[in-house]
Amino acid sequence: MEHDVSFLGDLGLVLVAASLASVIFRLLRLPTLLGYLVTGLAVGPYIPIPIFANLERVEALAEFGVVLVMFSVGLEFSLERLGEVLPKAGGGAVVQMSGLALCGFGFGRLVGFSAVESIFLGAALSVSSTMVVARVFDEQPIPKPLRQLVFGTLVVQDVVAVCLITVLTAIAAGSEVSGAELFEVLGSLLAVLVGMVAVGLLLVPRLMRLVVRLGSSEVLAVAALGLCFGFAVLARSFGYSVALGAFIAGMLVAESGEGHRVEGLVAPVRDLFSAVFFVSIGMLVDPMAALGSFHLALGIAGLVIVAQLVTVTFAGVLAGNGLRTSVGAGIYLGQIGEFSFIMVTIGTAAGVVEPQLLSILVTVAAMTTFTTPMLGRVAERIADGLDRRLPRRLQTALSLYERWFERLQLGGSPENRRLITVIALDAGVLVALAIGASVATGPGAELVSGWIGWSFSTVRTAIVVLAIAGAVPFGIGLLRSSRVLGRRIAGRVVGSGDQGAPDLGAAPRRLLEVAVQLLIVTVVGAPLVAMTVPFLPVGVGLVVFGVVLVGLIVGLWRDADELQGHVRASAELMIELLGEPNAQPPDLHGVESLLPGLDGIRAVRIGQSTPARGSTLAELNLRAATGATVLAIRRGEVGVVTPAGDERLEVGDLLALAGTAEAIERARALLAPEPSTSL
Repeated sequence: MEHDVSFLGDLGLVLVAASLASVIFRLLRLPTLLGYLVTGLAVGPYIPIPIFANLERVEALAEFGVVLVMFSVGLEFSLERLGEVLPKAGGGAVVQMSGLALCGFGFGRLVGFSAVESIFLGAALSVSSTMVVARVFDEQPIPKPLRQLVFGTLVVQDVVAVCLITVLTAIAAGSEVSGAELFEVLGSLLAVLVGMVAVGLLLVPRLMRLVVRLGSSEVLAVAALGLCFGFAVLARSFGYSVALGAFIAGMLVAESGEGHRVEGLVAPVRDLFSAVFFVSIGMLVDPMAALGSFHLALGIAGLVIVAQLVTVTFAGVLAGNGLRTSVGAGIYLGQIGEFSFIMVTIGTAAGVVEPQLLSILVTVAAMTTFTTPMLGRVAERIADGLDRRLPRRLQTALSLYERWFERLQLGGSPENRRLITVIALDAGVLVALAIGASVATGPGAELVSGWIGWSFSTVRTAIVVLAIAGAVPFGIGLLRSSRVLGRRIAGRVVGSGDQGAPDLGAAPRRLLEVAVQLLIVTVVGAPLVAMTVPFLPVGVGLVVFGVVLVGLIVGLWRDADELQGHVRASAELMIELLGEPNAQPPDLHGVESLLPGLDGIRAVRIGQSTPARGSTLAELNLRAATGATVLAIRRGEVGVVTPAGDERLEVGDLLALAGTAEAIERARALLAPEPSTSL
């Protein structure tokens, strides 16, 4: 009975303190997540306040929070929803997570963490906080494209995080990073997943639909939670994290079509125990130890903010999301998330990660929780400043590229699907070679050394050289397939040109071809490097990947210069097509054949009552504010080709605008809220 009272006392103390903190932090317009962490410090063993809870009992309760959070993630998961977010956010999320994982691993090794601790750090930094982002978005007006990109990225992060948690659980059980062990773990994981999902799909959806027909919310809630914890226990019995089992249970319940109803019933219980989970994280933090490692936390927080901005912006622009939206997404995703704590607690519980790392991450979470809304308020100014500093050729290329990407589809024809399959197979072989080389350079190298009498270092070097030599054909094949796919897509979007006639679309087609190739290589190469860096000699994969990227970027820069020349020549034709300044804007449908790669251009007139009259393009900040570019201006009998920022608009000017349909509409509303005409 005494044990029960103590258990109840700990739960009551935690919930009372957490409720007070949540109310206070809500009134201060701060994330409640931060309040829960502070509550953990207050009731934990490291601060001499005469109220404290038993850490072991609170951690036992906190595991309920992990299970319920993962169950809710599974309820929201569906192949249909994943298919909706993958085209715009999938590639960017993969690049972002791979980039942050690499940065975290490199930082950990640089400051003296073990290889295992560095892997846990990299995984923890790769995931952003849905709670923090949702809170910030509730308080700030966010454009729809930016909101969709950020939440799409978070959905993909959640799915990948589930896999990472399972792999990290296996690594924690072994304490050594071995390619052979990891390969074995992944194989057994796949078998368990297939078995649980296959059997679950036969039983769970039917069972849930039967329970729903009973018409009792109580029975439905109990049945859903029973499945949740049952699958969690089943996963643990196989040696995996309870989080994996809970996620699979949620996914199977969602397949019944009743996921939304179950989620409404489970949400209060989930919120209750997730609060307990975050309080337990705060209880693990020793403030004095955190203060001693504050410099590391500060460095990691800066790394997260900068690396998120760079990786998300780079990948987002390549995926056709535009500079403005991509920069905003990089800023709003600049924090670590709830899964970060789950991952690191797995390592600390297994004894392969020092508790100091968890203290550091709590400090990082607190810092980035504050910096995210602060930077979000100046996100537009950051994007505007970056856009203004871009060379003119890149500004033009980005505007046109967004328009092309509206029409771009990586799938489609059977030939394109075949090329995508070949690229995936090449990437898989490269991963297998890296893991195989890791196995061979360990116990395998010792065995071979004893057979042939060579030194261990000589055998190890020879194996690495052979692995690299074997990887070269597949790497070249990946580059070649991505180039062919880029050429096919560019030909479909811009046009292939008529044989025997001047190829007017050569410049835009070449730029789009290289851009698509760069996108594919980045999306495939970034996770490839992230997965293999623990197994290869330091920097091998990273250097090779970097050289390939630099080569493609140099080619893209050269093609952007050629595109600028193409646009300048086309702008001269546009001036003629615009006609007299006082005439009605012409209806020039079908003129795309004369201007390959420049379709969808619109003409906008500056009228007498237009607020933009008398302002320069720089003062209007047109490109940064709308995403559209002014390619030409017809003014009287003369024209202005590719006008600079100091060009002042006059009444009667006819402007030729390029960009996505949405960007042009924003520009039209800013320049002249009058009817516009497609060129």
